[in-house]
Amino acid sequence: VVVPFENKTGDESLDMLGQMAAEMITQGMSQISEIETVPFISVMDSYPQKKGKPSAFMVAAQDNAGILIAGSYYLQGEDLFFRASIIDAEHEKLIETPSPVKGSLKTPEEAIERLRSQILGALAFNFPYDVQAVQTYIPSFEAYKEYQTGREIFNSDFDKARSHFQKSVEIDSAFTIPLLWIAVSYNNQGQRVRADSIFDLINERREALPLFDRFLLDYFIAFNSGNRVKAMQFLKKA
Repeated sequence: VVVPFENKTGDESLDMLGQMAAEMITQGMSQISEIETVPFISVMDSYPQKKGKPSAFMVAAQDNAGILIAGSYYLQGEDLFFRASIIDAEHEKLIETPSPVKGSLKTPEEAIERLRSQILGALAFNFPYDVQAVQTYIPSFEAYKEYQTGREIFNSDFDKARSHFQKSVEIDSAFTIPLLWIAVSYNNQGQRVRADSIFDLINERREALPLFDRFLLDYFIAFNSGNRVKAMQFLKKA
């Protein structure tokens, strides 16, 4: 399990960078078939934004995770640094602390991509994992902020959430996941035809989605086509 990285920059506008780092690392880990990775959406359920945050070890225990990845990020001038730790969660024992990853504050997504590669490499070094090249897309930070804001209000206001998802796609057209949430929002409002057209579009770009989101996409396509048995199979996989 990967928990949101701690913001030590002193700049609250960069708070969401810690979530983005954790989610992108999680997506990379999910490509390793030999391990089970806790989906980031489950981590955020255990890690409320407005209330007191549980410790990283509490999150690991709630999700039955044996390996915990946590970290922080800080600034030195205009340079952004990420520091991660790979931990034996059950025994609270440090396995490895890779070297800090340096990047630019103007393009933090590039630093996150290097951080993800570093962690996957450390996992391959410490455990017998066959780590393949990671294909999931890392969006721009501005696009991710709009996407995450939409997710946070999704259950309370579909229209407002959808406006954030649409802005996210406008900022970074290669970022596919917000399109999935746009389609789901229309689906939840009973606009099935509109939703299905977007689901079909996303299905053509499905390789850009993390595995969890692919199962979610397949669930909605099957459900809306009337194949409830197949839909349930995809939902169970998700």
